Amino acid sequence: MQIEPTKYLKNMRKDKPTLVLMIASGYGTTDVISRHVIRRTWGGITEYEGVIIHRIFLFGKCPSRKSCRILTKEEQKYGDILKSNYLSMVYC
Repeated sequence: MQIEPTKYLKNMRKDKPTLVLMIASGYGTTDVISRHVIRRTWGGITEYEGVIIHRIFLFGKCPSRKSCRILTKEEQKYGDILKSNYLSMVYC
């Protein structure tokens, strides 16, 4: 999937400072819950002291078709998902 930065930048206002929060996220059930919690709490803030705030959740390649379907529905509902063609890995 190609990244379309204009999709995320088109709503940015030029007359106010803007902060873009890019949040790396995973595909698991707990990750879905975490994203919803973020959206309902601190990630739901769209402006603070005159600064416009946008949040974008970052994703690499989908590990399965089911994950892709879930993420596509989430993108359609919230519009804050950015997928790219890289392999995301976490080392503990």
